[in-house]
Amino acid sequence: MLKKFPGLSRADASALLLALKERCVLLTDDAALAKAARRLGVEAKGFYFIR
Repeated sequence: MLKKFPGLSRADASALLLALKERCVLLTDDAALAKAARRLGVEAKGFYFIR
């Protein structure tokens, strides 16, 4: 995951992998993480606003 999306931290990659595994919405305001999630087919929503 970190090689495919080098802008992600280990914590970001862990959250993304969990969202993939559990097939759930990923809540984040990190633009790089949201973009990676969407590229993998994971729905991403913001904490403070809906993207």
